[in-house]
Amino acid sequence: MRGIFAIPIAMLLVASACAPAGPSGQPAATGEQAKSGGTARVTMNQEPDTLNPLFGGGLRVANTVMQAVFSGLWVNDEKGDFQPDLAAEVPTVQNGSVSRDGKTITVKLRKDVKWADGKPFTAQDVKFNWDIAKPTSSALRNITEFNVKDDHTIEWKMGTVFGAYLTLFSYPSGIVPKHAFPEGATPDDVKKHEFGRKPFGTGPFKVTEWQAASHITLEPNASYFGGKPKLDKIVFRITPDKNTQLAQVRAGETDLAVDLIETDAPELERLDGWRILTVAGPTSDRLFLNLAKPGDPADNTTPHPVLGDKNVRKALELSINKQELVDKVLLGKTKVATSEYPVGWAAPNIPPTRYDAAEAQRLLEQAGWRPGADGIREKGGTRLKLSVNSTTGNKLREDVEALIQAGWKRIGVELEIKNQTAAVLVGEWSAGGTVQKGKHDIAFYGFTPGIDPRSSVSVRFHSDQIPRDEPGKQNGSNNMRFRNAEVDKLADEADATLDLEKRKANYTRIMQIVAEEVPIIYLYNRANIEVASQKVVGLKSHPFRWITWNTHEWGLR
Repeated sequence: MRGIFAIPIAMLLVASACAPAGPSGQPAATGEQAKSGGTARVTMNQEPDTLNPLFGGGLRVANTVMQAVFSGLWVNDEKGDFQPDLAAEVPTVQNGSVSRDGKTITVKLRKDVKWADGKPFTAQDVKFNWDIAKPTSSALRNITEFNVKDDHTIEWKMGTVFGAYLTLFSYPSGIVPKHAFPEGATPDDVKKHEFGRKPFGTGPFKVTEWQAASHITLEPNASYFGGKPKLDKIVFRITPDKNTQLAQVRAGETDLAVDLIETDAPELERLDGWRILTVAGPTSDRLFLNLAKPGDPADNTTPHPVLGDKNVRKALELSINKQELVDKVLLGKTKVATSEYPVGWAAPNIPPTRYDAAEAQRLLEQAGWRPGADGIREKGGTRLKLSVNSTTGNKLREDVEALIQAGWKRIGVELEIKNQTAAVLVGEWSAGGTVQKGKHDIAFYGFTPGIDPRSSVSVRFHSDQIPRDEPGKQNGSNNMRFRNAEVDKLADEADATLDLEKRKANYTRIMQIVAEEVPIIYLYNRANIEVASQKVVGLKSHPFRWITWNTHEWGLR
């Protein structure tokens, strides 16, 4: 799922110091008191596809901006617990807002919230978001009734129990105003509306300008229920790549650079007047293997001529020296990844795969691939050649690709590197996105699992989530085209119970099956890294949200 109903960004359960709650139930920022006024410049190395949370949220840069503009019904604090945002409280069985059978959810909304244009936020706005988003969301389609009880109370009934009910209408993106769109607007109307370029919500800021390939300007929401922000403006500067982003840091042409990488740290630590903000995160870089015959779109019923064979997939994984990637490329600042969840209540105990080139070659021989004259293997006249698509302008991933390319060549596999912009690589079906349409062999990028495994395990690996040209199915998350009947059954059971232990056991088994079947090769875990000028105060890293989570507290010295 994408956009407003995507699951919160992380699954890292960490302890945090006791701190007074901010306006959205977040721990308040610490440090020097921010002054009022001024402009903070934030440098990003990509451009969002849209800022409409109903149809965006696939790119980190989009969430980074939208987080300052929109609110959800609830968000996660630094411990990973849900806290109310637009809701007055988080619904639970214990407080009577969730029925004993788990199928009816009642939500009371705050009464002091206004949109950035001054109009009141009401229950009708939430219902509008459900009406627009449900065609593309399997979770929302499970809501059989959505009732507006009064201006500040909603109730929804679900056809089956949905264990991840708190992931609906929640961060990372937020709820959009009904009155921003024409009466009777369809999902397609909302998707194409100019709102995606100049949105406003109930968050601390609103978008006042978006100049393509240049910048996005945010100005304060005077109606923000948490109090008027201290800054006059936040300008998100769009750069073509990380090298340009770092050049702006060195030249002092920005105040904050986001989404940096571990290899940037040594240089940044030496810059006077700057500080690094970092928090261990659950993000991992991985290779998504397309198990179906590539095409536009992929032939989901025909196996990939190479990757359709599990022995080949295992051989490819065994011939990647993951620890070498961690040590050489990421300077030993992270760990080898093993599954969707490195930590947290859903983390399985799956050991890292070993590096074993000899076993990899044995598996390829067993699969019928024999070395050709130049050392590259062949089978039935077909050369063992694959391509990998990653994001352009990312030196870390380029270095990783080069090491993988060299390692695979040693076992007789030719790898062609065909990197693309993020918008092309992970774009939606309607935009011809590479992974959604299945026009690839291997896609290489990072992914951050949601707070609940329903988003990152069930939605990722269930066969019903394979993207295909059917209503509501085009942007499914199973872009590996992975099919496994046991996984489907386990996911359905886990999603339809409130029993946390049952859910954990099922999700763990799914991740064990994935480790055995290898539709994804997990490489290494990542950290959230930013660098900020010392003149900016109020910034605070958050394990579950991006650095813009508390922009209402930002200021300048």
